[in-house]
Amino acid sequence: MTFGMLPLDVEVPDAPSGQRTGRPLRAPPRTIARWPFVLVVAATVAAGPIGLVVSGAVVGALLVLRLRLIVADPDLPDLVTVPWRRGRPAQVLPGFTRTVGSVEWGLTSAYDFDAALRPRLARVAAVGLLERHGVDLHADRSAAARLLGPEAWAWLDPERRDAPDRSTPGPDRATLARVLDAIEGTLTERP
Repeated sequence: MTFGMLPLDVEVPDAPSGQRTGRPLRAPPRTIARWPFVLVVAATVAAGPIGLVVSGAVVGALLVLRLRLIVADPDLPDLVTVPWRRGRPAQVLPGFTRTVGSVEWGLTSAYDFDAALRPRLARVAAVGLLERHGVDLHADRSAAARLLGPEAWAWLDPERRDAPDRSTPGPDRATLARVLDAIEGTLTERP
């Protein structure tokens, strides 16, 4: 269907005698297509302002696709092609992911702190106290409390009762930072 236009490669007679000259008849190029205007007017008449908006969006999308097809010429030699490959995602250590999760949950409630974060922190503190100071966290509680400090010991005491539910607030970030500093102090200091 050509809508009144001849195809580009049709030969038409040149002379009145009906002989063909072999020259193809080319239609003059149109710079603006008519179909978008027809679509917008028809939709506006049929559906009013909503038809105008919908048809405008459809026409815009179709024109963008048409321009992409016109511009996307695969035979352009001066364009540099860069091979794109999807790399494998970086492997995340599962222990690190669990630790980050336990820290985030431990900040929300004392129950989550007691269930996930306190055992990890207590293990690190126990290793630091035993290796650096010769103090067993569970056997010599008074020396461990003295080395860790009162605030850190209040959160890391192995005989501390677990919070009964999640309504009890956990340590805030500043308190957790001070507890971590106390544990780090046991790892670095020597008596």
